[in-house]
Amino acid sequence: MAFVGLDGGATSTSATALDENGTVLLRAKKDSGSNPYLCGVVTAAQCLSELFHEVNEALHQTSPSLQVDTCCITMSGVDDTGMRSNVEAEMNRLCGSSYQRLILVGDTTAGFGFLQPDRPGIVLVAGTGSVAR
Repeated sequence: MAFVGLDGGATSTSATALDENGTVLLRAKKDSGSNPYLCGVVTAAQCLSELFHEVNEALHQTSPSLQVDTCCITMSGVDDTGMRSNVEAEMNRLCGSSYQRLILVGDTTAGFGFLQPDRPGIVLVAGTGSVAR
């Protein structure tokens, strides 16, 4: 079982695949952005799906029986439920049969996930398409 994380940025898109023990199986990067507000939902999902398929193919070459359980995408803009629904629908159309579950979270939400839940903290998101609020 594998888990694929995609980080959709304004200028590049990256991926990391992990096994069920958290061991990094591979990393990949695409020098094109996938921020849906900058390039549109269809173009963003196309970029993400191309990278996902590249990672999935590399995983199958390494271990043909390895299946992706969850694909988690973190990117700017998907904290908005309408945008998240649009990106999710397009990703499921492009590669939904390649994973069991798709999770989309905004970059600020993902950043807070790294903090300890019982302590306050600050998350600074400083990518090309970042916004503060």
